[in-house]
Amino acid sequence: AGEQTRGRGRRGRQWESPPRLGLYMSVLLCPRGNVSDLGSLSPATGLAVRDALAEVCGVPVGLKWPNDVRVSKQKIAGVLTVAEAAGGEVSRIVVGIGVNVLQRRDDFPSSIREDATSIRLVTGAEIDTGCVIASLLASLERTWDRVFSENFGSLVAEWNRACDHIGAEVTHGDEVGRVTGIHHSGGLQLETIDGREVLISSGEI
Repeated sequence: AGEQTRGRGRRGRQWESPPRLGLYMSVLLCPRGNVSDLGSLSPATGLAVRDALAEVCGVPVGLKWPNDVRVSKQKIAGVLTVAEAAGGEVSRIVVGIGVNVLQRRDDFPSSIREDATSIRLVTGAEIDTGCVIASLLASLERTWDRVFSENFGSLVAEWNRACDHIGAEVTHGDEVGRVTGIHHSGGLQLETIDGREVLISSGEI
């Protein structure tokens, strides 16, 4: 879509979707058989989006757990996955992806202006949205094939290399710790200040 009037982000937040500036797409997955662990699908999709945008933009693109895609730690894209079940098994998964494509700095609301960026701001060029879609779909297919045929463990090393906050001190609820990397389940691993290893499976940091 070229515009959304009720764009949604994680935890019920609004995703700003102004007309003719961004790319807003949903991809429907109908996995064959039982999908036992969906926790890794969102970070795996984030990795696929990251790979596609690195190709399009020609600059380093990073990841912030669980599903933010960033350039110089400014958000350029986000991912939201929603699963639907039937008969106790996942019947389909809707993967929503939002990419900031043509925004200038003043196009962003003041509340996120310092934390967001776009392909235009990164490259200085007006990139055709169709080119972004083509790169995204090819990258998504490659990555999802690996997740469903091998599992997310095969992508952990790549995800950690792309992560732009490895080693950073973060807070999650009452826990404070240093990010050590992503787990094969899709959760984030922290080393707390008292030396404990903590696995975060949901929420935000």
